[in-house]
Amino acid sequence: MDIHSIIVDLSIIIGAATFGAIVSGFFKIPSIVGFIVAGVIIGPSGFAFIDSLPGAKLIAELGVIFLLFTIGLELSISSLKMHKKFILATGLTQLIATCLIVSVICYLFFNQDISKSIFWGFLICLSSTAIVMKLLVDTRETTSTHGKAATGILLTQDMAVIPMTLAVPMLAASHSVIEDFSFMQIGPWVGKFLFITISIFIGSKYLTPRFLELAAKSRSRELFFFAIVLMCLVFALAFERLNLSLAFGAFLSGLLISESPFGKKANSDIILMRDTFLALFFCSVGMLLDLGFISENLLMVFGLSCIVLIGKFGIAAFATRVAKVPIRSALVTGAMVFQIGEFSFVLAELGRESQLLSPVEFQLFLGITVFSMILTPFAFMWAPKLLLSPKAKAEGGVNTSGESIDVLIIGYGIAGESLASTLRENNYSYRILEHNYSSVKSALALGEPIVYGDGADFETLHEVGISKAKVVVVCVAGIKSTQAVLLAVLDSQSSAQIVVRTMFTAEKTSIAKIINHSNIIDSEELSTVELLDKVMHLLK
Repeated sequence: MDIHSIIVDLSIIIGAATFGAIVSGFFKIPSIVGFIVAGVIIGPSGFAFIDSLPGAKLIAELGVIFLLFTIGLELSISSLKMHKKFILATGLTQLIATCLIVSVICYLFFNQDISKSIFWGFLICLSSTAIVMKLLVDTRETTSTHGKAATGILLTQDMAVIPMTLAVPMLAASHSVIEDFSFMQIGPWVGKFLFITISIFIGSKYLTPRFLELAAKSRSRELFFFAIVLMCLVFALAFERLNLSLAFGAFLSGLLISESPFGKKANSDIILMRDTFLALFFCSVGMLLDLGFISENLLMVFGLSCIVLIGKFGIAAFATRVAKVPIRSALVTGAMVFQIGEFSFVLAELGRESQLLSPVEFQLFLGITVFSMILTPFAFMWAPKLLLSPKAKAEGGVNTSGESIDVLIIGYGIAGESLASTLRENNYSYRILEHNYSSVKSALALGEPIVYGDGADFETLHEVGISKAKVVVVCVAGIKSTQAVLLAVLDSQSSAQIVVRTMFTAEKTSIAKIINHSNIIDSEELSTVELLDKVMHLLK
């Protein structure tokens, strides 16, 4: 494809996604449904605004690369530790049980060989992190019991993608020459797995933090943004050279960045791109769907979709009960993760290239995937209403992050540092958010609970726990920066009291239009009063 064709196709897709989101909003249905339907309409089997299947595949791959990069950014070892109860009990049970049951069914009832049966198990057992996490955040249910259980399942699946991706070439080899398969073929798989494990350790501990620290020290938002995008592309290309997926390399680069001190900052900078590529991915999935195949095999696609969705729902609900979650919450969790996800799409592409999936099987997989994705937002809307008690519903009504804190300090200059010292001496809990990495590094060396990020970013504020703070103190330099942070704090709908420090009296008037005048501390006014007191004392 030439550059003109790519720009034209992107324009059509973005236009269709925009129109789909508008129509979805008008009919009060989730935007993800609008994206998929828009993709079907403009794709080769629809009105063929994009009539090239290779073009649709190229855009789909671009979309999934950056989408999985953003998913990697949202994962971290700390999030794994936070959900370890659900990962060890619920996540592993769901993953192993689904993969095993699907593999056995494919082998016994669909005449698939062992390799293809296992591969189908891989495809079906994975759910959509992109859809579920977006819906959990939108509905403010991330900290509900079913929200935590669903997150634990998704985290387990995302980490399992690493060995699954590495296993695809081995499964393909055993499928194509089953009679000649030997354990010698496991050698390259083990080598790649060790290489990736070592890369994660060295990259997260040494290379990634130092590389991003250089970008952060420039204090240029643009340079930092380009640095994280560069990491995404370099890792994607490197993993393609290893005969692995571009998207898997992008996911791993996001995971490395999330483990560095710059994870929250990178996530907040990339947030708008995440939503863009979410739309791009779901539109492109719709474009790849062959409506002719679906219409000719409608009963088969519908029947298999129902079997998959009911089966995944039941297994996930059972797995959640293993963690001693109430049965109603377990059923809601099952309804949230019964779809097939974006990682399955990546594996399916690898399987098609490796001849583990025929073109017909790929279209069958796409039909089931699209059907499950379209149903998921509606399951999110109705499952809690039908299954949860009023008490359980209230539990998921607020989105919180981390433990409760007394004070969130935004800005770590002289005022922020002095305030932190006083709070510490008086045994008050606090957390600091600072945009200057040099200040962050110095504070971390002193053991301060400080996070590197932009206080004017809505997502970052929620990451550092603004919803659990009693008081938010804004003490950043510059009137424009102060106003931007203050507006983001107000948009967060936190119930915390807000105190703002201004540098000059002239700034106080503009800030007073936003918050209560009595909560504004004017440094110039205070220093003037102190100066007058000092002079009068000397004159006595």
